[in-house]
Amino acid sequence: MMKFEAQILSKEIIKPSSPEIHQKEPFKLCVFDQLTPTTYVPIILFYAPSDTNTTNILTQLKKSLSETLNILYPFSGRIFSNMFIHDFDAGVPFLSARIGCRLSEFLRHHQIETLNNLLPCTPLSKESNHQGPLL
Repeated sequence: MMKFEAQILSKEIIKPSSPEIHQKEPFKLCVFDQLTPTTYVPIILFYAPSDTNTTNILTQLKKSLSETLNILYPFSGRIFSNMFIHDFDAGVPFLSARIGCRLSEFLRHHQIETLNNLLPCTPLSKESNHQGPLL
């Protein structure tokens, strides 16, 4: 079986591009959100290599994420006392990685659990991480 190896190229926090984001009022959680347990839904996006410079693609992804966080600002914040979200300029994790084989080969060998190394937090964990990122 082919060994899957992932090399994390960069790991950084992307913050909203608007300097006024820290002036937003705390976002109050409704009772339903306060009672619902924290659930992290892992999502990994795969992009096939292209003739375009990878650095340009990553720069555009980071820029668009930063601009999107201006609109969806609660996602860049942190939960406080399970009552509201604040600290909107805390940002969200952005990881860039490269795998040592073709994605089709990797998926054929069903090594899905090894993708956990590419996530910013442990999926399906029973630990509550209220200070961690929401996105």
